Amino acid sequence: MSDLCRKYKGRLASKLIRANLELLRPLIVDDNINLKIVHLVRDPRGSPLSRIKYTLSKKISPTVRSQFPKYGRLNPLNLFSVTPETGDTVRGMCKWIRKNAVVSPDLLPAWLQRRYYLVRYEDFADTPLKVTQDLYRFVGIPFKKEVQDWVIKNTDVTVSKNDLFSTHRNSHVAATHWIKDLTEMEVGQIEEECQDVLERMGYEPYSQLIHREQSTR
Repeated sequence: MSDLCRKYKGRLASKLIRANLELLRPLIVDDNINLKIVHLVRDPRGSPLSRIKYTLSKKISPTVRSQFPKYGRLNPLNLFSVTPETGDTVRGMCKWIRKNAVVSPDLLPAWLQRRYYLVRYEDFADTPLKVTQDLYRFVGIPFKKEVQDWVIKNTDVTVSKNDLFSTHRNSHVAATHWIKDLTEMEVGQIEEECQDVLERMGYEPYSQLIHREQSTR
């Protein structure tokens, strides 16, 4: 990647899925590349829902489906814990967040100071314009009107599109779908496995979210 960064004259953006921060360290420390890292993290209860929907869009055997009422969908679909652990499972994802997410700027190592920006997907979903402005400021790029228009167009969709891979979504609805679409059993399984991660990232327990939702009706 360092060769690519040096060849490209200008700004280069690259998306890395569940990368280890330490893998990026040589680019900054050894190669002296002006690298900015935007770290997007999602509620561990929201990500599995997307994987459940994707997996169920394929052919699932009746034997596997018959386990859903008793065990929920995560374990029968191999989305909870398998060996080797990967970010595609609940356990693997939470392990990765524990290892890589830096919540407080005070905890950043020297090589990441002013180079690392943590974004919760749910914060972007609630205030997409504000978070985008903050990101552009962090990277050092002017926030132009055409960017603002694009963000509004792609995060404020009033008509739901039945497409798992659509880039046009109501961002708030997409971020909170899991509250209604996961069963209480499935939420409990995730919260038990990832309680420390949820607390560390500032996510409320399911019981509090439900209580607040009911009190606002």
